[in-house]
Amino acid sequence: MRSAGIVCLVLLACVLAACSSHSRAVESEELVPQDPGDLQGTEWTLVATGDFDAVPASTPLTLEIDDGTASGAGPCNRYRMKFTNRGDDVTTGELASTKVACEPRKMRAEQRFFRDLQAVDTAEEQADRLILTGPNDVRLVFERAGDD
Repeated sequence: MRSAGIVCLVLLACVLAACSSHSRAVESEELVPQDPGDLQGTEWTLVATGDFDAVPASTPLTLEIDDGTASGAGPCNRYRMKFTNRGDDVTTGELASTKVACEPRKMRAEQRFFRDLQAVDTAEEQADRLILTGPNDVRLVFERAGDD
């Protein structure tokens, strides 16, 4: 009788472990980078960069990809540049922007964003976010514009 109880406990532990590992596998699939596909006609808002987990809402940085170009706005200026992707491979060109001055802190954030955006060479989609990366730890994380 006692050995039957031990066998039941072992079986229960195995079933729970199997359910737990299946649950982790399903959850982790969302975190596996995916090819972003064709990004043409998409609009994004920057939510994280490099070591920073969040970008203040008061400093919106946007990205609109269409017709082989990326354009958008920083907290001070609008920009435009060549931007194409084939799968996860990204090609960018020289970035041109307006030259409106604003608060120094916002200007520094905008210039860093412009520099990093111009350096990206890889795109991936992860948990419904667009992640652009490049050399020297460049990492820009976007959410679709309009998503809450």
